[in-house]
Amino acid sequence: MSAQQKGTPGMSATASRYIIQKLVERGKLGKEYFIVEYGAGYSTEVFLDQLIKEHVHATYVAVERDPWWYKEVLKMFPGGILAKHQWSFSDYK
Repeated sequence: MSAQQKGTPGMSATASRYIIQKLVERGKLGKEYFIVEYGAGYSTEVFLDQLIKEHVHATYVAVERDPWWYKEVLKMFPGGILAKHQWSFSDYK
């Protein structure tokens, strides 16, 4: 994680804790699983941080439509934990 102060996920603290609890519980079952988050950002940082701390093995995909915000989110993970892949609908004309 970056040294910058973490932001706050765009959800209530109760919802965030519940999601983290369920992700960790499922991850502790010993099987790797696949998580898709639509809208990358502070929740991505908070969730991934907790999964890493709890040694949960998962493939985590965060989909972001805004190119500027996508680049900001990548800055939250300077160690390269996120794969960098970007495409645009204009690629499919």
